[in-house]
Amino acid sequence: MSKLLIITGASSGIGYQTAHSFLQNDWQVINLSRSICNIEGVTNYQVDLSDNAALKNLLDSELTSKVKAADKVCITHNAAKLRNDDYKTLEYDDFLDVIKINILAVQQINKALAPLLKPGSSIIYIGSTLSEKAGMNCLSYTATKHALAGMMKSTAQDLRGKDIHSCLICPGFTDTEMLRKHLQGNLEFAQNKSLFGRLIKPQEVAEFIYSTANQPITNGSVLHINLGESD
Repeated sequence: MSKLLIITGASSGIGYQTAHSFLQNDWQVINLSRSICNIEGVTNYQVDLSDNAALKNLLDSELTSKVKAADKVCITHNAAKLRNDDYKTLEYDDFLDVIKINILAVQQINKALAPLLKPGSSIIYIGSTLSEKAGMNCLSYTATKHALAGMMKSTAQDLRGKDIHSCLICPGFTDTEMLRKHLQGNLEFAQNKSLFGRLIKPQEVAEFIYSTANQPITNGSVLHINLGESD
């Protein structure tokens, strides 16, 4: 059986480790992002996910044939943009840029590729604890992660009867470059939020994503993986 992972944002962090996990389990892996994933065996298509025309051209050409040829496909929507912003500082154009990457690109990929998926395939959304709550100084990220929850639930409903499952995985504070930049090095804040007193490792999330891709029972679920959070 030929198995194919199509993942966005696999050049670093959770996406990078996810690409590695799937490769180790004999999946073909295609990464869509501006920067390449340097893992040997990963096929990279460099594309700016906020550029609708460029993304559409890619989806309408080479990717279509690769998806059609695979017996089982997992589409993992991992790429995301995180800004430091709030209701006082967030400008229209900046908000739109986040929406393009975190939401609109997701829909463009689904529209082009989901109709080609065979039974046993999956569409996995990578959310956040901020998919169901909020924190300070991350309005645009929080709003779009909430939107992903709605997209996943709608996807699961629209795929009814096709034996294709979809879920939203919501990691807690994970030790990625994006988080470190957002917290400006104040990792103690994130560690103190965890009942284990530590950050989640990207590899831990990647292993959960791989497991979920093979578990139809997770269909329609919002799955929080955060080591437990303090109040």
